[in-house]
Amino acid sequence: MAMSAELAQVQAPSARWKFALGCARAALVAPQLPSGDGRSRVATVTFLLGVAGCIATTFVVLRTWPHAAGDISRGLAVWFAGSLIVYLWIALRPPRALIAHRDAVRRGVALGFALFFVTAVGKSVIDRVVPPSNSDGILGIFLMVTVVGSLVTTGFAVARTERSFGAGVAATAWIGLVCSILAFNADLLEMLSRCKSRFAHASFDGGLLRSANAGRVHAQTHRRSPRLDNGRAAHAAIARGDLRLHRRGRWA
Repeated sequence: MAMSAELAQVQAPSARWKFALGCARAALVAPQLPSGDGRSRVATVTFLLGVAGCIATTFVVLRTWPHAAGDISRGLAVWFAGSLIVYLWIALRPPRALIAHRDAVRRGVALGFALFFVTAVGKSVIDRVVPPSNSDGILGIFLMVTVVGSLVTTGFAVARTERSFGAGVAATAWIGLVCSILAFNADLLEMLSRCKSRFAHASFDGGLLRSANAGRVHAQTHRRSPRLDNGRAAHAAIARGDLRLHRRGRWA
């Protein structure tokens, strides 16, 4: 009632809009005391295991197929190492702004897991159902709607509930961080699977090629020469002649 009375005293349209937006901003971003250290054990374990998984997968790929290191550019290697350092920093010493609101951290981490699961299932369904010619566009629309919608909706809801704009930003940041570390590991595992499939197929093709070459060499080695065939025919003719002479002498 008090705000309605104040709004009635504002006459200019631009001033009324400014007053209304200011009231909405005050209701949404009203300062509130932080709820203490909201450090999450689930988030810490997730990031530590995620970094360990990234390092282990990369080590297996480079140790099993050393020539794959030639496909990694220096810029990509720097980006990879920098990402792991940031994840470790978030896990061990997260910034104060990210852990100032306990509920925001908890909701952000939980929704990060949920968003990764939904996007992974949706991507799998699209890859199986939609033809490859149209899958990229549909997948892009699905990810944009899902990811952007989740971030915006969660940020607004948490900021409204906590009455703090910082809490909404923190919840959105935790969603992105958790979802990114999970997607990072999923991409590396997919790369490992592709490497195994590709090199196993190449090894199989190489084995078939070696077997075919060995078969050709064996056939060429044991191929009958014309001279050998002629010699065998001559020996057979002599043997038949001796048999005839023997029969004539026997029946004479």
